[in-house]
Amino acid sequence: LFVISPTMACNLECRGCYAFMYDRGKGLDNETLDDILYQAKEMGIHFITISGGEPFIRKDDMLRMAKKHNDIFFLFYTNATLIDENLAGELAELGNITPAISVEGFREQTDARRGVGVHDKIIKAMHLLREKRSEERRVGKECRSRWSPYH
Repeated sequence: LFVISPTMACNLECRGCYAFMYDRGKGLDNETLDDILYQAKEMGIHFITISGGEPFIRKDDMLRMAKKHNDIFFLFYTNATLIDENLAGELAELGNITPAISVEGFREQTDARRGVGVHDKIIKAMHLLREKRSEERRVGKECRSRWSPYH
């Protein structure tokens, strides 16, 4: 298991979260992150877990990283509250990031630990991810069938 925490910054203050024990500054710079990923690939590692803090605090950096290192599959631990329609679409288009969404289960438990309204944001993000993934698959399938040499 290869885990990188590019930042410990987070947009939530969840009760019991370990992220508050660390510096919440910018975290790993992009050059260091790239170096780590190149070294991982040299060792034959092509599945990497991204943790934090909340990785999507650095959305632009994380998307750039996934696009640059498209031969790596990334599993992002996320609270999902920063996943909007645009980010869900970008994740579907990239195809090498899968969010592992932290949720306690039902609204009462999730909101008690993460803050009022967080459960609803998580459910909305899940729906957006599913919707954008389906759209991307449909577009990809249409393109393949249109351009297939077998048709």
